[in-house]
Amino acid sequence: MRTVFVGGQEKPNGVNSYTYNLALELNNRGYESRVLSFGACNKITSYKGVMIEQFKTIGGTMTSIPILYLKSLPYLIKHRKDIDVVMYQTVIFSFIGCLVCVLVL
Repeated sequence: MRTVFVGGQEKPNGVNSYTYNLALELNNRGYESRVLSFGACNKITSYKGVMIEQFKTIGGTMTSIPILYLKSLPYLIKHRKDIDVVMYQTVIFSFIGCLVCVLVL
C-alpha cells in the first residue's frame, strides 16, 4: 500500500512530527509512505528513511498550506493509480485536491 501525506513543514516539529512519525511507522510495517511538505526551496530529502518532497512556498503556515495543496496536485494526478491513500494535514483546503483528483479520474 502506498500512502502520501500532504501538509508537513520543512522541519518536523510539534504537530508536524506526527505526520513524519506516522509515515515512518507505516514504512517500518512494510508500506510505502511519502510526505509532501512546504519549505524554503524545492527539493527531495528524507527524514529517518521517510521520503519528503518539499515545495517552495512563501509566507507563513496559513498561506503555505493552500499553495502546497495546489503544487501537490500534479504529483497526485500523475501517481493517482499508484497511490492508495492521501492524507491531508488540514481539512480546510483538502477538498480542492480531492475534487480535482475525482474529476480527473
